[in-house]
Amino acid sequence: MRFLEASHGSPLYQAAVELRTESLRQPLGLTFSDDQLAEEVNDYHIVAIDSDHDDPAAMVACLTLSPVPGHPTQLHLRQMAVAKSERRKGVGSQLMDFAENFARARDITEIKLHSRYHAIPFYQKIGYHPVGDPFIEVTLPHQEMRKSL
Repeated sequence: MRFLEASHGSPLYQAAVELRTESLRQPLGLTFSDDQLAEEVNDYHIVAIDSDHDDPAAMVACLTLSPVPGHPTQLHLRQMAVAKSERRKGVGSQLMDFAENFARARDITEIKLHSRYHAIPFYQKIGYHPVGDPFIEVTLPHQEMRKSL
């Protein structure tokens, strides 16, 4: 398994958008607008590839790290998705480990995220802690979680 940054607009980025759409958006009847995707131009897009080559067809997991305005040492982790065939095999944990090291290399000291309620145990297992009260986002219960790096 290889982990790397995908440039906005690249074939790997497009594969990540497809996985995010399939895993996270379509089940809720949602899609991405062109404007939403254009807003991701300054984000970091991290992907996991099950190949020795940068083959978009071999991309099995992804996440997005967004700068937090006014907080230069914090990133907002969003849109983590793992292909159904790779779930419960450790790919998500490995992807998170890579993303955290990627962030540390950029002098980031904290990652925050909005976890869907069913994913809270996963994030707690890797050191994230709930912050504040649960809330509804994209029609589902979520919990803000944070981790100091």
